[in-house]
Amino acid sequence: MNLVFQPGAGEFIEEVKRHGGAVVVTNSDTADVEAELKELLGSQPGVQVKGNAKKFVVDQNWDGWRGRMPSSWIQPEGYPQAVPLQRSFYFEVLSGLGAIKLVLGDLSELDLLVPQMMGIKTALKWTDYTPHLELEYYGPQGGSRRVLIENYF
Repeated sequence: MNLVFQPGAGEFIEEVKRHGGAVVVTNSDTADVEAELKELLGSQPGVQVKGNAKKFVVDQNWDGWRGRMPSSWIQPEGYPQAVPLQRSFYFEVLSGLGAIKLVLGDLSELDLLVPQMMGIKTALKWTDYTPHLELEYYGPQGGSRRVLIENYF
């Protein structure tokens, strides 16, 4: 099966690299993602890949938020529902990256709410399967800390 990228994805990544660099954080093994980046950007893509982030793993006993969260489920301000944010593996991967300007993802619960709780600006990439509630949360009322990206151009 041929790999198909969304229009403008390569140019978008190159622009991000020009403005401070890009790191892909994935639940997958890094080899697959690195191969995809090489296909998109050439043999030397210049993008670091951090794998095995386990964004989906909720650790009920983790207290990395240091008392900022009363339980494993929290409803971020303005978000339409409570979600489990005790995702220690993902938190540790993000913490190990140093200064982060922006986290871009296509699912707020798995990709964006943990970095948002860390004070990092987030952007939701709109897709055909993006739930309406996420489009509203990342829409114009999101302010400067939450951005909605419709396409990579």
